[in-house]
Amino acid sequence: MTTQSHHDHVEKQFSSQASEYLTSTVHASGRDLQRLAVRLADYPDASVLDMGCGAGHASFVAAQNVSAVVAYDLSAQMLDVVAQAAEARQLKNITTRQGYAESLPFADNAFDIVISRYSAHHWHDVGAALREVNRILKPGGRLIVMDVMSPGHPVRDIWLQTVEALR
Repeated sequence: MTTQSHHDHVEKQFSSQASEYLTSTVHASGRDLQRLAVRLADYPDASVLDMGCGAGHASFVAAQNVSAVVAYDLSAQMLDVVAQAAEARQLKNITTRQGYAESLPFADNAFDIVISRYSAHHWHDVGAALREVNRILKPGGRLIVMDVMSPGHPVRDIWLQTVEALR
């Protein structure tokens, strides 16, 4: 699958489900979001990129703890959901931007922290995406990735990835 066809497939898959992701209990809550809030509390002046933000749940948590959040996603419909929900929650420090993980449209050293929740397993080229993260992070910046995997259990990991791909 080419990079463009992969991006088209992912965008189509998630665009049609954007509103459901906002109201999904599985996506809207979880220990990972609680832990994210604790980690970000130490960085009130930080600028954060939420890479592959989906419906914005990690962005909403980040916005309550840091200075500025850019919610970044491949799907324009997801970003519309994020913008509307941020406004409804009166989170004025969230902006949205559309694009690919492997080609971030930001200046070098632009962010203090990059977060990604349930997104990295959808990236077409993880190595390219991580090189981009390294480029846009300020020196000493942090990357926080929350994703589905089963380390040490290859069969369970393949099962998780298969379920996610079929969804």
